[in-house]
Amino acid sequence: MKAYREQRAAREQGEPAVSALTEALGDLVAEAGGVDCLFEPDGYRHLGLTILDSVLSLRQRYSGTSRRLQRYCEAVPELEWTALDASGPEHDAARLVETLRALPVGAQTEIFGALKAPGTRRPRREVVEEVAANLLTMSPAVCTQDEFRQALETDYARVAARVMGIRGIGIAAWRYMMNLNGLQAAKPDTMVVRWVQRVLPAEEPPRSEQAIGALFESAVHRLRNLSRGLRHERGYLLWILASREGSLIQAVVGSRGGVGRRPRKRSGLAV
Repeated sequence: MKAYREQRAAREQGEPAVSALTEALGDLVAEAGGVDCLFEPDGYRHLGLTILDSVLSLRQRYSGTSRRLQRYCEAVPELEWTALDASGPEHDAARLVETLRALPVGAQTEIFGALKAPGTRRPRREVVEEVAANLLTMSPAVCTQDEFRQALETDYARVAARVMGIRGIGIAAWRYMMNLNGLQAAKPDTMVVRWVQRVLPAEEPPRSEQAIGALFESAVHRLRNLSRGLRHERGYLLWILASREGSLIQAVVGSRGGVGRRPRKRSGLAV
């Protein structure tokens, strides 16, 4: 419901901006070779890993984040990096906290290094544990991926406040966590904001990260409605090449979402 309200406000207040973004996204689909060249990305089924990924990847190249996630999985007996979707118990928020507290110092160093949360001096390991702990201490507790999705359906604002109230977690990390759990939301990180600002008409007023995310979502939904090949029942993710170094930006197109752990393309667009 919150996402719908944001999209509606964006349509009413920024129609020229939505039109410009929709056209630019359509051009990227064409540049990638058309709808037939797009793919449905993989996702996680472990709430604990989505929390870890959303914090580790902040302002980092995803190749480095991927290596850190792999090291974490190697330290957890029930997790197999190359088969994270295999049947077995979910690595939920409680298991994440338990694992972090039991990890030897050497393993923690391999996973987190000296990384601090953006804009703070807080170790990222500390931020990861606080996100999980805040979800677990909610009433009712949010421990599994299903409980996370249900909590967002019933009380989005309360869950968002519990996560974004943590120093080091902003709207980009929060939206990315939603993406990783298969929920539809644009992630207005630095690359998204820069790309949108380049595409918007020069006369458009400055906008907050949250407003840019809402505009982006509106454009993505319009593109989906205009493109017959983008099937509504599937979950897609836009991966847009945003720099020569290969930095990517993303926004969910479909209704199920999910984030590919290892993008299959290094250029163009995957939806």
